[in-house]
Amino acid sequence: FEYPTQIFIRINDGNPLPDDKVTILPMSNKHLTLINFEWVTSLAGSPGMHVVQISPKSCPEPCDKSVRFVFEERDASLPELILPIPRRGSYHQVNLPIVFIGMKTTERASISR
Repeated sequence: FEYPTQIFIRINDGNPLPDDKVTILPMSNKHLTLINFEWVTSLAGSPGMHVVQISPKSCPEPCDKSVRFVFEERDASLPELILPIPRRGSYHQVNLPIVFIGMKTTERASISR
């Protein structure tokens, strides 16, 4: 991208995220642009794999200066076992190790390029 520039972010080729959900961080420079954006579930649809496109606002569509990556949104209502997964049950002679359950706690994502 040219520096400095304004950008827009699209999820799954949908409408761009609102400007108030996208921030170019102040420590960015012409060699490294740090971007913070708030994940908008209503624009992304249901949890799963999503294609995120970041483009300069000055670049006409289709933009050859776009950056694309795949982002996996997980369902925050479903617990997830964190490794190591226990291999013995309560009826074995050895006690079961502590089980950690991870939950998604935020809908924000940060990327750097």
